[in-house]
Amino acid sequence: MTQQEIDPTLENTIDEHEIPVIIEGPGEKEPVSEAEQRDEKESEYLLHLQRLQAEFDNYRKRTEKEKGQQYLFGKSQLMQQLLPVIDDFERLLEHHEQNGSDNSHATQLIYQKLVKILSDEGLELVDTEGQAFNPELHEALSVEEVDDPEKDHLIVQEWQRGYVFNERLLRPSRVKVAKYVNKGNA
Repeated sequence: MTQQEIDPTLENTIDEHEIPVIIEGPGEKEPVSEAEQRDEKESEYLLHLQRLQAEFDNYRKRTEKEKGQQYLFGKSQLMQQLLPVIDDFERLLEHHEQNGSDNSHATQLIYQKLVKILSDEGLELVDTEGQAFNPELHEALSVEEVDDPEKDHLIVQEWQRGYVFNERLLRPSRVKVAKYVNKGNA
């Protein structure tokens, strides 16, 4: 079948200067040498190996980070459980001071040792004395009216100490806050 038989209106445009282009079908490829096939396979294996190495490196980093986070979480749980013991020591020391007990010095040394160990591990006391009330660090249990505007929103008294571990609040300080009330000039 020629071009003219397919469509008689077409003229044969192929002349001796034109080179026909042969388009290969999907199954028709030039034969590839064994060396080229081997090089292609090697590059595929190399890419696969590099991906596996990167995935393993990411896995290792992720598990190390998770392990560190779990360690800190466990430490914070222990710190939180020890806070009532510190509170009890503080009450005991206050009781010894009020009653003039002979055991106050020994109790003070034990308390200081416990607080130092926890402090070395990262436990920090929330500062309250003379500080402005911060709802992220303090819990206001009571309000005291004051007539000095400079004392407005300042902490007047601390009832229970607050603690922070690893930049995470373990327990807020329970405090009494001053509130300015203008009693005169009405």
